[in-house]
Amino acid sequence: MLGIGVIGCGKLGSAHAAALAGLDDAELRGLSDPSISAAENLRDRIGIDAAVHPEPEALLARDDIDAVWIATPNDSHLPLTLAALSAGKHVFVEKPLARTSAECADLVAAARASDRLVMVGYKLRFFSLVQRAKEIVPEPISVQVQVLDNRWPDGSWVNDPAIGGGNIVSQGCHGTDLARHLIGSDPLEVYGVGGQFYSDRVPTNLSAIYRFAGDVAATVTIGDSDTPPATSKFFAQMVGDGVSVSLTNRLTTLTVHRAGEPTEVIEGTEVEWAIEDRAFIDAIADAQVSPISALDGWWATAMAEEGIQSARDQAPVRFTVPV
Repeated sequence: MLGIGVIGCGKLGSAHAAALAGLDDAELRGLSDPSISAAENLRDRIGIDAAVHPEPEALLARDDIDAVWIATPNDSHLPLTLAALSAGKHVFVEKPLARTSAECADLVAAARASDRLVMVGYKLRFFSLVQRAKEIVPEPISVQVQVLDNRWPDGSWVNDPAIGGGNIVSQGCHGTDLARHLIGSDPLEVYGVGGQFYSDRVPTNLSAIYRFAGDVAATVTIGDSDTPPATSKFFAQMVGDGVSVSLTNRLTTLTVHRAGEPTEVIEGTEVEWAIEDRAFIDAIADAQVSPISALDGWWATAMAEEGIQSARDQAPVRFTVPV
């Protein structure tokens, strides 16, 4: 029985806690949040017998907890993940892995030096139709990914450069991770266009084209100006030789076109947190590699960050992978 603790009892922490509470081979034994009432309310709501800790250090010090889920503001991901690894815990950390690519590189190094697993919460990879799209177009020539949300509150912590970093870094990393996942390799360079169209705090919109080996391209469009009704917030398209697929309706409708054949439409559903939580627990139990590693987390953040830098410089930026 794997002992689990959750740090952060807000929206995502609550979702993961509810999913973890329903697993047979794991036991949610501790919750940590600065708001004791939030942690106690979550505990009571999902019906578990777990201790509540206002400070994460107390939870990390417990010998009966083997793995922790971190679902806190972005600026806390680096210190909490480092502390958890130092305490000998496996770590699931919600996206983004950290606030900047430099912080992510520190966590890549820490994960490599540890015998514990680190997984980053990029749940779009687990959508059944995303996996089906990769099977249909295993060698794409081009990929387009969109993460376009409605306006985020200007005064929220997510749009604070020191805490959340803004929509492109905090949520757009879903798009950069998905593009790299669909192509199945690492980008070589990026050329980005965008800027701070309606904010004096953070960049708001980015359109970036990533060049991969063999001149395969991925175009990623990110912003919070508005959600297009036809494609929805999350959209992806893959084009191969004589075949194309489009993922609309938040990646739950797959439209397939093969040359000379009728168009096929396949309906699916969104993946809830239990599937990615299950994947991490299985990896721990079977001593496997992490399903989505710290290096994957670095790539998602670096792709967003260097896209912003390219837009500022109006010049391409090449990627340098952390050693």
